[in-house]
Amino acid sequence: MNTKNLIRSKDVVCYDRILNCYLKHKGNRSLMEMCKNRSIIRLMEIMRQRGDRQLVQNSFLLILSLFENNPPDLYSAIGKDFETLTDDKEKREIIFELMKEVIT
Repeated sequence: MNTKNLIRSKDVVCYDRILNCYLKHKGNRSLMEMCKNRSIIRLMEIMRQRGDRQLVQNSFLLILSLFENNPPDLYSAIGKDFETLTDDKEKREIIFELMKEVIT
């Protein structure tokens, strides 16, 4: 096995550990938090020892997407949920605005 494949396999092991930890503690918020923190500490050690910035960045993205309840982007948190609107006039206005955006 060449060196590049060995390095990539170490990346996969790192991602696999994060995923397994998440799946193992998915129902318990406090254990998930501990798992997340341990993963971050391991990543900082990897960064210090190997200087593998790409692995650390990708792993942080994986951790954030799994362990945090943040919306995927800013626009996900803007606006009102259409199903919760009770006023028909308000619903019509939203529909007309969306139609204008599609036509324009």
